Amino acid sequence: MKTKLLFSKRVKVILKHIEEERIKNTVSSSKLNATSDFSKLKEVDAIIICVPTPLTNHREPDMSFVVSTGKTDGKFKVYNVLGEIVRNLINEEREAGNYSVTFDGTGLPSGIYIYRLETANYIANRKMSVLK
Repeated sequence: MKTKLLFSKRVKVILKHIEEERIKNTVSSSKLNATSDFSKLKEVDAIIICVPTPLTNHREPDMSFVVSTGKTDGKFKVYNVLGEIVRNLINEEREAGNYSVTFDGTGLPSGIYIYRLETANYIANRKMSVLK
């Protein structure tokens, strides 16, 4: 599998320990793709973010703006076959990561239901059965 990297075009990179020619060769070989298109994030294996880092009042790097880019609004809802929401399991901003959700079908009749997972860059709809 070919490793893909995402790299922002907006910032000139200065890597003093790597020769400029080596960086140019890497970019031209398609091993490194420079882009500012954030929709490509889901297609890559690694992300390189190079930005001027602001300092806090205590002269420490302030990474809060970088950390906040890893947050997204997440929604996880369960619908009946009429398209009505029967459970709203997640509807909040969360850090990027892996999460699990427990679905409790108490009070729902047996039948087919659709669950929908939605984030800024991803939407999935799947069927499930509730059996009593």
